[in-house]
Amino acid sequence: MKILALCLAVVVSPLVAVQANSSPEVVADKGAPAAKKAKTLEGTFLGIEQGDYFHWNMKTADGEERSFFILKPDESVNKMVDKPEAFVGKKCRITWKTSTENIPEAGGKMEVEQILSVEWLGKK
Repeated sequence: MKILALCLAVVVSPLVAVQANSSPEVVADKGAPAAKKAKTLEGTFLGIEQGDYFHWNMKTADGEERSFFILKPDESVNKMVDKPEAFVGKKCRITWKTSTENIPEAGGKMEVEQILSVEWLGKK
C-alpha cells in the first residue's frame, strides 16, 4: 500500500504543479478554439457602404482598403452612422475583431471582421 501511495504521489504531484502554474484561460478553454481578441487599426475613413448590412470602409496608411461589418458597435460608431459624409477623409483608429456570425444572406455562419468602436484622431 505504501508503494502505491508513493507511486501516486510521484505521478500526481507534477500534474498538480502544472495545473497550479497554468493560467485559468488555458484550463477553461481546453479543447475550445482560441479566443479572438480585439485589434486596432489606424487609417482614413472612406464612408459607410449599405447593402444587406452596413460596412465601415477605410484606407490604411499603406494604402490598403479595408471593410468591416457594423454589427454590434458601441455608441462611438452608432452616433456617426446617420451622417457618415461628415467624417469622410478624417483619420481614425478603430477597434475590431474577427467573429463567427450567422449571416443568412450568405448561407449561414461565417467568419467576419466587425468594427467595435472608433476614435477620431486629430481635429474633429
